[in-house]
Amino acid sequence: MTYEEIHPALRECLGYFEAFRRLGFPPDDIYFFLHRGVAYAKLMTQGREFTCSAGLMDCSSEDFMSEWTRVGNAFNAREIPDPDMRRICSECQAFSNSVVFMTSLTVKGIVLPGLGNAAPRKKNIPEGMLASELN
Repeated sequence: MTYEEIHPALRECLGYFEAFRRLGFPPDDIYFFLHRGVAYAKLMTQGREFTCSAGLMDCSSEDFMSEWTRVGNAFNAREIPDPDMRRICSECQAFSNSVVFMTSLTVKGIVLPGLGNAAPRKKNIPEGMLASELN
């Protein structure tokens, strides 16, 4: 399955899936759905939810799930060429705005498993290593 064969909203969903996975979240915590013609990726973890809109799709929820399953199966079978996956990821909001994406997750109180506690506290930084303490 090539880049062009995947609907733009599903490419964005696939990019979100890959971003969540690279941050260390298990696939069982990542969900996809269509609501009022908008595709969404949802992370449900640590007792919290984080939902991202992925784009418009003019279809029923059943057709969305059927097409998403087809794309997911191609992804799992490694039938999407690596250059196409790199392009999908680079165009996804989670990757192109990664600082905003990761900050949004942590503001929601979600700990990024692949990074541990991503927000270091002053007491964890050795004395003399803070920029405010350097001359």
